[in-house]
Amino acid sequence: MKPEREPEPEPARQPDQPPAGEPERGAEPAAGAAGEAAQARQALERERDELRDLYQRALAESENMRKRPQREMNDARQFGVADFAR
Repeated sequence: MKPEREPEPEPARQPDQPPAGEPERGAEPAAGAAGEAAQARQALERERDELRDLYQRALAESENMRKRPQREMNDARQFGVADFAR
């Protein structure tokens, strides 16, 4: 049986510092602004990605619409020649 490890003591801190894991009281506004900026950036990146996806889908659809009549004409010619050769 292994001996249990004793918890490591917390590092020494100054009396005016908060305990480990708690944010400093004076750092909240700066951290809040940075967090808001990060959230705004993420929202803008998501919107950019969605718009890029919509653009690429629309571009692909227009290419397909442009190529479809050409493909149908080629198919009609091939089948017309095949029927004529019988």
